[in-house]
Amino acid sequence: MKIKIYDSKGLISYNPNNLNSKGIGGVENCIVNLAKELSRLNNEVTVLINCDKDGVYDGVIYKNFNDYVIEDCDLFIGCESFPETFKANKTINWVHRPESRDARRFPVDKIVCVSEWARKTFLQDCSNAIVIENGIEPIFFETPNKKMPHRIIYAGYTGKGGMTVLPRIYNKLNEYYSDMEMIVCGGGGLWGKSDDSFKQIYKSLIDCGIIYVGQVGTEILANLMKSSSVLINPVGQHHRETFGLVVAQAMASGCIPVSSGEGNLSNLIGDNGITIFGEINSDEWIDESINKIKEIFSLDYYTIEAGRNFCKRRILNFNWNNTALEFLKLCNK
Repeated sequence: MKIKIYDSKGLISYNPNNLNSKGIGGVENCIVNLAKELSRLNNEVTVLINCDKDGVYDGVIYKNFNDYVIEDCDLFIGCESFPETFKANKTINWVHRPESRDARRFPVDKIVCVSEWARKTFLQDCSNAIVIENGIEPIFFETPNKKMPHRIIYAGYTGKGGMTVLPRIYNKLNEYYSDMEMIVCGGGGLWGKSDDSFKQIYKSLIDCGIIYVGQVGTEILANLMKSSSVLINPVGQHHRETFGLVVAQAMASGCIPVSSGEGNLSNLIGDNGITIFGEINSDEWIDESINKIKEIFSLDYYTIEAGRNFCKRRILNFNWNNTALEFLKLCNK
């Protein structure tokens, strides 16, 4: 089957190697992993993106979206963007930003949302809107050598607002746990932004003793998550997560999430972690997150291990093979 995946809205210039070398944004991560799995299932896959190095990666052809040539294909997957003219037996708009007008303005066979929350919130009136949830790479499910009992991790794009509240959480917890570590991964480059405008935020992290490692690739992120006990995930109310990739990755790694609850996050976490609603800069949000982390740190070994296993089981069905097969089923309908 000939399949094309198209994204002209991407905020960064990248190729699949960047996934492991320096990290890429959530949408870009999903494109790379879906294309790889579709190729593994014996399909001829071409990805047209803001590509900085054309080539063949894991059996997938990568080109710049400006180089699209009209030709027949079985399935055309646009990521809220399509060329002016194209040919395909089946067309899908794969929507990660459902609040955008680009989620509904294209005449396609199916609109695929990444969560039921996103479909109900933004596209409930679209009869052709369905849900296919994203996958998680297998490396996050691998058993870690050792969990550090008082290690907390944060990961994400700086502009989501979460990094600004971390020093307050860290300083208070540090009064109780002298061996505590907080590791922060991420940066502006995940969304194509310059880190220059965020330097003061990074400095505030480092000055209080937080370990800021910047943008990292998938392998390093997975290893850090697998050695951490808690994911702290404050997200500003200006940003609503339609899926929650970082949270799913952390739960697959056995991290117990203490997270904002907006968007799809409360649905994703369910009873397998802590969700806190409200403004993350408020004293109430800060205090509750600290108290919940202290509660987790106080649990005995067997209880905490059970909690980690619940987190992993919650995410087991989120794999790219399932996601790819769901996309292929749409070709036969």
